[in-house]
Amino acid sequence: MKNSLNVLDEDITKLEMNLSLLQTRHAAKAQTLNKHEFTLIHTSQKLLALKIELDDLKSSTDRAITEEKIDNEDSEKLNKAVEALKNQLLLRFIVLW
Repeated sequence: MKNSLNVLDEDITKLEMNLSLLQTRHAAKAQTLNKHEFTLIHTSQKLLALKIELDDLKSSTDRAITEEKIDNEDSEKLNKAVEALKNQLLLRFIVLW
């Protein structure tokens, strides 16, 4: 009888250790998840700022084209510059991601 109680006690001790290990792993995963969530929020904020910057640039380019009647060649250069900025902003987003 004493022997079976000792075996049960050992089993309970093993289960408690396993539970403790699982709790530690869970806490570590939760911390990692929180870091990823923070990174995602930060990246989203940067992306929003870049989008606003791009929209402002597009608006000012559109105004410049309309108000000053820039000839076709200059308009193409501005559009290429806007496209280059879009690509640069996309690359920044990809790097941040």
